[in-house]
Amino acid sequence: MRSMMLAPLASCMALAACGKSGESVSMTNASMEQVAEVQTAKLQPGQWEMRMEQISSETTGGSGNLPAMPKMPPSTTKICLTEAQVNDPKSIFGGAPEMQKNCVYDSFAMKDGKIDAKLHCTMGQIKVEGTNTGTFSATEFTSNSQSTVTGLPGGITTKTHMKMDGKRLGECQPGDLKAGDTKAPTAG
Repeated sequence: MRSMMLAPLASCMALAACGKSGESVSMTNASMEQVAEVQTAKLQPGQWEMRMEQISSETTGGSGNLPAMPKMPPSTTKICLTEAQVNDPKSIFGGAPEMQKNCVYDSFAMKDGKIDAKLHCTMGQIKVEGTNTGTFSATEFTSNSQSTVTGLPGGITTKTHMKMDGKRLGECQPGDLKAGDTKAPTAG
């Protein structure tokens, strides 16, 4: 369930970091692919530190006797963005999960180093509504995302507030996790 909530947020984060302060993009009712296609500036390749913090999470509905979902602890990850990945923003987080294929930006605006986006996704009975605001440049970004997921089994609804930021640290290092990897590389 948590991965369904984070998939749209990860895409917002990736797209938020793909512009530069002199550019302006404004779209409505656009797919994730359409938004990614208008990005002309790119993140700088290299080693990036990405931090994610769950500010709040609320689960309602269902049988009423659900235990509270534990708050995810803040996490920090270093990843390597390659030249090929920064030349194709859609590749940063690997292949689009099924939920992302059913997402539409109600509005998406990037201007003067700021982003403001609102999107919704549908997969069967499950619906996600999310917002993302933040700042961006080629070497760092901040993101403040909120999402509501409805239509979960048993009538459960979840609301999540996440903060993310990233900054370029320098060149990639041997053994760095590559953006889009689902597990750490094996030693050898």
